[in-house]
Amino acid sequence: MEAIIGRWSCEEHGLECELRRHLETASREHERTRARESLKEEVREILERYRHMKGRAMPVLLDIQERFGYVPEEAVRHVAKWMRVSPSEIFGLMTFHEGFQFETEEP
Repeated sequence: MEAIIGRWSCEEHGLECELRRHLETASREHERTRARESLKEEVREILERYRHMKGRAMPVLLDIQERFGYVPEEAVRHVAKWMRVSPSEIFGLMTFHEGFQFETEEP
Protein backbone atom coordinates (compact mmCIF):
# COMPACT_ATOMS: atom_id res chain seq x y z
CA MET A 1 0.00 0.00 0.00
CA GLU A 2 2.91 2.35 0.66
CA ALA A 3 3.79 2.11 -3.03
CA ILE A 4 0.36 3.44 -3.94
CA ILE A 5 0.26 6.17 -1.30
CA GLY A 6 3.88 7.19 -1.79
CA ARG A 7 5.72 9.35 0.71
CA TRP A 8 2.70 11.18 2.12
CA SER A 9 1.77 10.61 5.72
CA CYS A 10 -1.76 10.48 7.08
CA GLU A 11 -1.07 13.35 9.47
CA GLU A 12 0.05 15.71 6.72
CA HIS A 13 -2.50 14.90 4.05
CA GLY A 14 -6.10 14.20 5.03
CA LEU A 15 -7.09 13.01 1.53
CA GLU A 16 -4.25 10.51 1.39
CA CYS A 17 -5.27 9.29 4.83
CA GLU A 18 -8.79 8.70 3.55
CA LEU A 19 -7.37 6.88 0.53
CA ARG A 20 -5.26 4.69 2.80
CA ARG A 21 -8.32 3.81 4.94
CA HIS A 22 -10.34 3.05 1.83
CA LEU A 23 -7.62 0.76 0.46
CA GLU A 24 -7.26 -1.03 3.79
CA THR A 25 -11.04 -1.55 3.99
CA ALA A 26 -11.14 -2.83 0.39
CA SER A 27 -8.26 -5.18 1.13
CA ARG A 28 -10.03 -6.62 4.21
CA GLU A 29 -13.26 -7.07 2.24
CA HIS A 30 -11.35 -8.83 -0.54
CA GLU A 31 -9.80 -11.22 2.00
CA ARG A 32 -13.25 -11.97 3.51
CA THR A 33 -14.64 -12.68 0.03
CA ARG A 34 -11.76 -15.03 -0.73
CA ALA A 35 -12.28 -16.79 2.61
CA ARG A 36 -16.02 -17.23 1.90
CA GLU A 37 -15.27 -18.67 -1.53
CA SER A 38 -12.70 -21.03 -0.04
CA LEU A 39 -15.17 -22.16 2.63
CA LYS A 40 -17.85 -22.71 0.01
CA GLU A 41 -15.51 -24.84 -2.10
CA GLU A 42 -14.31 -26.91 0.86
CA VAL A 43 -17.88 -27.54 2.04
CA ARG A 44 -18.81 -28.51 -1.52
CA GLU A 45 -15.98 -31.08 -1.51
CA ILE A 46 -17.18 -32.53 1.80
CA LEU A 47 -20.76 -32.73 0.53
CA GLU A 48 -19.56 -34.49 -2.60
CA ARG A 49 -17.95 -37.21 -0.48
CA TYR A 50 -21.36 -37.87 1.10
CA ARG A 51 -23.50 -37.71 -2.04
CA HIS A 52 -24.53 -41.35 -1.50
CA MET A 53 -25.76 -40.47 2.04
CA LYS A 54 -27.86 -37.43 1.19
CA GLY A 55 -30.23 -37.78 4.15
CA ARG A 56 -27.53 -37.97 6.83
CA ALA A 57 -26.33 -34.64 8.16
CA MET A 58 -24.31 -35.81 11.18
CA PRO A 59 -21.27 -37.21 9.34
CA VAL A 60 -21.20 -34.16 7.07
CA LEU A 61 -21.35 -31.74 10.01
CA LEU A 62 -18.68 -33.69 11.88
CA ASP A 63 -16.39 -33.53 8.83
CA ILE A 64 -17.01 -29.80 8.49
CA GLN A 65 -16.20 -29.27 12.15
CA GLU A 66 -13.07 -31.36 11.86
CA ARG A 67 -11.93 -29.29 8.88
CA PHE A 68 -12.65 -25.81 10.31
CA GLY A 69 -12.59 -26.41 14.07
CA TYR A 70 -16.24 -25.32 14.25
CA VAL A 71 -19.29 -25.34 11.98
CA PRO A 72 -19.55 -21.97 10.19
CA GLU A 73 -23.03 -20.54 9.70
CA GLU A 74 -22.50 -20.44 5.94
CA ALA A 75 -21.66 -24.16 5.99
CA VAL A 76 -24.96 -24.83 7.77
CA ARG A 77 -26.79 -23.05 4.95
CA HIS A 78 -24.99 -25.18 2.34
CA VAL A 79 -25.78 -28.42 4.19
CA ALA A 80 -29.43 -27.38 4.58
CA LYS A 81 -29.73 -26.62 0.87
CA TRP A 82 -28.02 -29.93 0.00
CA MET A 83 -30.48 -31.82 2.24
CA ARG A 84 -33.47 -29.71 1.15
CA VAL A 85 -34.32 -28.66 4.69
CA SER A 86 -34.24 -25.31 6.46
CA PRO A 87 -31.05 -24.08 8.14
CA SER A 88 -32.98 -24.01 11.43
CA GLU A 89 -33.42 -27.78 11.20
CA ILE A 90 -29.65 -28.19 10.88
CA PHE A 91 -29.05 -25.81 13.78
CA GLY A 92 -31.63 -27.77 15.79
CA LEU A 93 -29.77 -30.99 15.11
CA MET A 94 -26.49 -29.36 16.13
CA THR A 95 -27.90 -27.97 19.39
CA PHE A 96 -29.50 -31.32 20.27
CA HIS A 97 -26.21 -33.19 19.92
CA GLU A 98 -23.34 -32.14 22.17
CA GLY A 99 -19.92 -31.46 20.77
CA PHE A 100 -20.65 -29.07 17.94
CA GLN A 101 -18.85 -25.74 18.04
CA PHE A 102 -20.64 -22.76 16.55
CA GLU A 103 -18.89 -19.89 14.83
CA THR A 104 -17.77 -17.25 17.30
CA GLU A 105 -18.21 -13.54 16.67
CA GLU A 106 -15.31 -11.62 15.19
CA PRO A 107 -13.66 -9.16 17.59
